[in-house]
Amino acid sequence: MHITPMKFHWLFFSIGNPLLVNYLFLKFKKQIKCCLVVYSSSGTGRVKKIQMSKRICVLEDNDDIREIISFILEEEHYEVSVYANVKDFINREKKPKPDVFLLDVMLPDGNGLDVCNLLKADCATKGIPVMMMSANYKKVDIQKACKAEDFIPKPFDIANLLSKIGVYANA
Repeated sequence: MHITPMKFHWLFFSIGNPLLVNYLFLKFKKQIKCCLVVYSSSGTGRVKKIQMSKRICVLEDNDDIREIISFILEEEHYEVSVYANVKDFINREKKPKPDVFLLDVMLPDGNGLDVCNLLKADCATKGIPVMMMSANYKKVDIQKACKAEDFIPKPFDIANLLSKIGVYANA
């Protein structure tokens, strides 16, 4: 079976075969935000809503911190893409768009503040919340240098990180 990918936010199935539903769901899961499924093999119709995970894009050069953030967010059912440097981040696949960008300030090949300004100047990403994190900068420094929605100081409190990401991912 060949299915042409489409762009949509909602996907609605009314199928009697749960295996086909699962196949279609897995095939399109990166392109949809919510899936509404109606199982109706007996005519009764059972509705199941599947909420898609939010996407977080992380730019962090420290391997340990990047791995910890990725693990924490994936445990909370976020879909996480991680990058260790500005070059890889800039060259990332642009689709699907993330729901939140989480950027470190000091990077080996650039500056997260400059990346934030690039994201906010781009029509495709200017509406996506950007959160900056740093051990060397303060919130007031970040506010002067870029238009990030929020700042997380390092070392960060896990509950605070998750709380802030949750607010912006669901905005």
